[in-house]
Amino acid sequence: MKRKIRKKNHTYGTIRFIFMAVILVASLTQLGWIGNSHKEYVTVQVRQGDTLWQIASEATADGDDVRNTVVDIVNANNLGHNEDIYPGQILNVPVSESTAAHMHISNS
Repeated sequence: MKRKIRKKNHTYGTIRFIFMAVILVASLTQLGWIGNSHKEYVTVQVRQGDTLWQIASEATADGDDVRNTVVDIVNANNLGHNEDIYPGQILNVPVSESTAAHMHISNS
């Protein structure tokens, strides 16, 4: 009878380990520590009427979330989260290799 209990506990431990591994990978992915597709930066000069959202939208690859790109731009340029951008300002914009070739923003 002890063998059955031991096997049952082993199965429970394996399931618990797999569950914790899935949670860890999902957390790291959401934090951007793994799976980050940004390979390079392009410099963009802000023009009158540009918004951070507009710049991020053009730099974001199809299927990716624009909000993540906005956060990446803010972090790459040491901007405050409520800080405005202004005409003439130069921003480093992280882009994937596929997006860099198709950027419609005039690079400086």
